Amino acid sequence: MKRLPSHRLVSAACIFLVTLAISLFSLSHNRQLGQMEGMAEEYFDLGISLTLTHEFPVVENTPFVFRPPGYSVFIASVLTVWGGLSDDETRLRNSRDRELDIDIKDAVGVVLIAQCLLLGLSSVFLFLWLSSFLSLPVAMSFALAFGCNPYTIILTGLLHYGLLHVFFIIISSYALSHAVARQNPVGLYLFFAGVLWGLSALVRPVALILPVFAFVIFLYRLGPSWMSIAKATIVFAIGMTIVIAPYTLRNYALTQRFIPVNAQAGAVFWG
Repeated sequence: MKRLPSHRLVSAACIFLVTLAISLFSLSHNRQLGQMEGMAEEYFDLGISLTLTHEFPVVENTPFVFRPPGYSVFIASVLTVWGGLSDDETRLRNSRDRELDIDIKDAVGVVLIAQCLLLGLSSVFLFLWLSSFLSLPVAMSFALAFGCNPYTIILTGLLHYGLLHVFFIIISSYALSHAVARQNPVGLYLFFAGVLWGLSALVRPVALILPVFAFVIFLYRLGPSWMSIAKATIVFAIGMTIVIAPYTLRNYALTQRFIPVNAQAGAVFWG
């Protein structure tokens, strides 16, 4: 992989630190949205359950398939690395009714701090992507405008998938752009881009229809070689499928229905 020039690395580090500092300052000095007094969806509760039981819950004898798993897995990963719920996990394992009231205030704070880090990384990857075809000052300006504006900073204090989805959209678009820009885009780079877009679909399933649009991109980039277009589309789609298929099979095993990511995908597509 080509090494980044030192000036791009320094710029990326500055963008990360500035974005992180502003988002943490906002988080500590303002009453952020949090769970919006119950209006935010139950991803955090699912993340807690996944951390403590290592599985998604069954609600009223129905397997939980209404929410995409990505954000809950992110929360569970953050809390597992943090380790603050380890004692509760032990007590839950020894509990007969499998229920346990826990103080989640610290856990919420850890997740919100992780989202500040996520915003900083999103800004960095946006800068790296833009600086590959724009001048350094312009790319830095756009990345800072993205990372430091109130509409993204406020997402760091909201227990919702928005910021994680934006992060995956940025890195997935960067990877696909990099793959398509290569002299021969069919190969490992396209497959890796498909994997990232598959992860994005597990956060919010709007990306499920992306292979159709990727086909149009390949048509423009590789035409009129239909064989190369077909290969590129198939490789990209395989990358997405490898990530999504295990969760689709899990949903089918539990519900006997074809549910690629979650049972509300139709509403998402309509939106």
